[in-house]
Amino acid sequence: MTLYLTDTMSPEEIKLAKESGVVCAVKLYPAGATTNSQDGVTDLFGKCLPVLEEMMKQNMPLLMSNRTDPAWKYSKRHEDNKFRFTCNFCDKVVTGSVYRVKLHLVGGYPDVTSCPNCPEPVKEEIRAFI
Repeated sequence: MTLYLTDTMSPEEIKLAKESGVVCAVKLYPAGATTNSQDGVTDLFGKCLPVLEEMMKQNMPLLMSNRTDPAWKYSKRHEDNKFRFTCNFCDKVVTGSVYRVKLHLVGGYPDVTSCPNCPEPVKEEIRAFI
């Protein structure tokens, strides 16, 4: 099992995880980089340095995600509600997770309004990511 690194994780959590014998690594998702990463790291060497140092002491690897969710390029998250997005192509407000934004962009899914203005290359990029 892996832990999800956050800005608020403590070195003590790393010690306990290592002692458990169940956790083998910690996964880094930069905040906003992919679906459901809103609680990810915002300042790796500022806020997470004590945790990284403890990981080195415990010989626990840091796994990094190299994928960036393309939906973030084609929508804007509302400041007041992290589950509301506005499509860059049609200004439709989509509620739910960023996954619903992808469904909106690609189109053809029940219970999700299709974007009438989404260019075909964007649809292909989103389909490949999904």
